[in-house]
Amino acid sequence: MKKYLGLIGILFLINLSSCEESPEPTLPAPVIEVPEILKGAWLDDFSFTNEFSFNDQLFNPTTGRWFGGAKDPWSMNPRPGLGLKIYPDGSFVWITLASSGVGGCQSFVVEYLKGTLEFEEEEVIFKPTLRRKRYQSSCNSQVNFDRNEPVSEFRMEYHLLTQDLGNGFKRGVLSLLDESGNEREYHMLIPTN
Repeated sequence: MKKYLGLIGILFLINLSSCEESPEPTLPAPVIEVPEILKGAWLDDFSFTNEFSFNDQLFNPTTGRWFGGAKDPWSMNPRPGLGLKIYPDGSFVWITLASSGVGGCQSFVVEYLKGTLEFEEEEVIFKPTLRRKRYQSSCNSQVNFDRNEPVSEFRMEYHLLTQDLGNGFKRGVLSLLDESGNEREYHMLIPTN
């Protein structure tokens, strides 16, 4: 009888211990491996052709200040290059600008996107943490705005072409293709050694 009660007690303890909540398993943080050739500043065609340098402080997220305090990007000195900068840790800053002018009226829209990215085969997954947009018209200030925009993850197909320039560098052309089929091209000088 004592053996029987002892066995029941052991089974009860085993059953009781299996009812305790076990801690959630800790998953390792995802490793973001940026292909070596993609690290650096990729400039739009105009910025690359004019040898402008990428300026990731075109917008300062800490102060909320655009253009280093200048009235527009053309007034900055030196003039900033626009494009996509991919950092070795998997973070990025992407700056785009579109402008137009009719008569004496000039307008532009500039967008600053910051976050992290991951690569899957021939796709890059952008995970923005900040998306800031500014529109400015010299003729109708009532439509001007400067605001944070909603952020959401998006994917783009990417392709990289290189052309040896014969001077210790090759010209890299990074093509990004969105889900609608729109393509954007960015350029960088890549050392050959």
